[in-house]
Amino acid sequence: MLEDEVKRLKEELSKRSIVRPSPDPHSLMPAPPPPPPPLPPPLPVRISTTQLGSISDAGSMFLSARAALRQAGPPAEAPINAPSLGRAKRQGQPTVNLS
Repeated sequence: MLEDEVKRLKEELSKRSIVRPSPDPHSLMPAPPPPPPPLPPPLPVRISTTQLGSISDAGSMFLSARAALRQAGPPAEAPINAPSLGRAKRQGQPTVNLS
């Protein structure tokens, strides 16, 4: 009787494995998302000639640009280590009779 049940269960297991094969590990992974849409093309750069004005305005513009590009002298700053403070490095105390 027990042998008959074991035989029946083995047959049932063999039928299940045929009907439903073991899942493939690659089939369990979800599909990758679609690629993002392409970026729109950049807008063209346009320089309006009506904003530049007349030639005299352009000349003053160049003069102001040249003045801005001139090198300035070094700034007047206070010294970092003033001589009135004495030595810049602190003097340590000698160690005597340490045991």
